[in-house]
Amino acid sequence: MNGFNFESAKKAIEENIPQATEMLKDKSKITNLLTKVEDAIAKVPVVGKDLSQVPTMISMVKNYITGEYQETSTKTIAIIVAAFIYIVKKDDIIDDNKGLFGYADDLVVVVVALKWIRKDLDKFRTWKANKNNS
Repeated sequence: MNGFNFESAKKAIEENIPQATEMLKDKSKITNLLTKVEDAIAKVPVVGKDLSQVPTMISMVKNYITGEYQETSTKTIAIIVAAFIYIVKKDDIIDDNKGLFGYADDLVVVVVALKWIRKDLDKFRTWKANKNNS
């Protein structure tokens, strides 16, 4: 896979964290990014277990930027946003036009981001379930 692995996925996320942190200051930019991520994910022919977490990640960011959910760190949100920036980039490591193989790097980036934020995402899921049951 052109040398793309977990370490290069981690590096890709880390490179996007400054942009993600800056982007978190502008709700319209985040909303636009989240729409693009939803569109990009919809194009993936097979949605695996890890990609199925993306809607929850999107919901977490939306709830964070509206101020409704603040029980996580800005770093966690920036990691998610950084991964999303990578997903919608036109010049990622493996060209998305190469069929399913073209989305492999996007999947690895999501998997790495999930590994970093899994506990926070689980806490968000619990918060959301409790909120919905109220």
